Amino acid sequence: MIFEDEPGGMWQIAGASVRGMSHIQFGLPNQDAAKWFVGPEQRSFVLAVADGHGSPAYVRSDRGSKFAVSIAVDELQGFADGSKEGGAGSDLPKLEERILSRWLEAVQTDLAKSPLTGEEAEALAAEELEPNSAYGATLLAAFVSQSYGFAVQIGDGTIYLVGTDGEVAPALTLPDLPGESTYSLCMPDAIEFVEARSFTADDLGRLAAIVISTDGYNKSFRDDTLAAAQIKTMSERLNWDSSETMSRELEEWLGLVSQAGSGDDISLIIAARRGDKA
Repeated sequence: MIFEDEPGGMWQIAGASVRGMSHIQFGLPNQDAAKWFVGPEQRSFVLAVADGHGSPAYVRSDRGSKFAVSIAVDELQGFADGSKEGGAGSDLPKLEERILSRWLEAVQTDLAKSPLTGEEAEALAAEELEPNSAYGATLLAAFVSQSYGFAVQIGDGTIYLVGTDGEVAPALTLPDLPGESTYSLCMPDAIEFVEARSFTADDLGRLAAIVISTDGYNKSFRDDTLAAAQIKTMSERLNWDSSETMSRELEEWLGLVSQAGSGDDISLIIAARRGDKA
C-alpha cells in the first residue's frame, strides 16, 4: 500500500502512561496522564501529557494531571478538526489563559464535590500550600496541522522535535531549577511561567516527528544524548509500525525504563510523519 505524499503529510500517533517502579513499591497511583487526538485524514493532531507532583502534600495530583490533559486536548482539538480558525501564534496567550482557568475551575469543582480530608488539609498546611495545590501538576501539549502548530509547557518534561535530517532537539528552552523543583499549574501566578512556541509551515516541513514526555523519561538516562537517541529510534519505528503495536510496546518498554532508571511514572507520546509503504 502506498500512502500519498501530500503537503503536511499524514501522521501516526502512539503513546503510553506507565506507573513507575517506585510508585508500585510504595503503593502510589500513576500520577501521570496522557491523551491525544488525531484530526481528519491524519493531517493534524493534538498531544498532551501531565505529571502530578509526587510529594505527600500533592495528594490529589493524579486527578490534577488528568484534568490537565483533558482540558488541553479539548482546547486544541478545535484547531485540529477545523472547527476553530487560527494561525501560527495567533491565539497562544488566550489559549494559555483558557487552559489555566479551566484547570482551576475543574479543581474547584472537584473540591466542592469531595472536600479535603483532615489528613489532606494538614499535609497542605504543613507546606503552607493552598487547597488547589493538592492537585499540582505540570503540563506539556502540542498541536500540529498542515500549515501551522504550537507547543505549550509549564513545568518539567520535554517536547522533542525530530528533524527530517535526524537531529533531535527540545522545542522549548526551559529555565534551570534546583533539584526536583518545577513550575506548576497550581501556582497562583502560573501564567507567568508558561513557555510556548509557534510553528510555521516551513518549520513543519522540516519536522519528522514530535515526541512529548514527562520528566520520568529523561531522568532515567544518565545524559540527554542517550535520551534523545532513543527518541529518534522510536520515532523511526513508528514511521512503519502501527499505532496499536507501538503503543503496546511503549507501555512495556517504558516500564523497564522506569525500573532501570528514575523509578518515576512516565508518560510519552510520539507523533511521526508516515513514510511510503510498499
